[in-house]
Amino acid sequence: MKATLTLFLLCIGLCCTGQIKNLRMQSSGSQPLVLVNNTICGFGFYKSLQNALIESMHVYNKKLPEDMKAFGSFLSRGIISIQTTKPLEAEPSFTLQQLNQMNGIAKDNPVEVDGVVISDSQVRVFAKSIALLKTQKKSLEPQLIVLTENNANNYRSIIMPRKDSYLEQTSTTLP
Repeated sequence: MKATLTLFLLCIGLCCTGQIKNLRMQSSGSQPLVLVNNTICGFGFYKSLQNALIESMHVYNKKLPEDMKAFGSFLSRGIISIQTTKPLEAEPSFTLQQLNQMNGIAKDNPVEVDGVVISDSQVRVFAKSIALLKTQKKSLEPQLIVLTENNANNYRSIIMPRKDSYLEQTSTTLP
């Protein structure tokens, strides 16, 4: 009887864990997009901002203002938009066009950010928020995949330890 019960529980356990085909696909859409002054950032960067710097905060999940149309693909997840009292010029950021050029990809190629493709190459991403930059060949041309710290825990198995020196080196060579 014990052997039968043990075998039954083992089969149930294996069947339940076998249902998760692709953990990356399952959990990629769980986090909302965080923007500070219309620049993509992560929760860690947002939490590091001093409260005195924050002027306003809006949450969007249905309709976006005209100046945020480039982020329309993120509406299903939600968008947290934060405006600060003064620009964050001390924090390095890159346009998607610059990231494409740094990785040897045509500058106007769309970029996948946290599982959502963005076509507007002028969208900016804070350097501190980038957890993974990866080039993947999709269709005929390679595409850059940017993973922010928001989704880093969901992709823990594929992320190598982050090297800030890479971002610092490339930021000095930008035009």
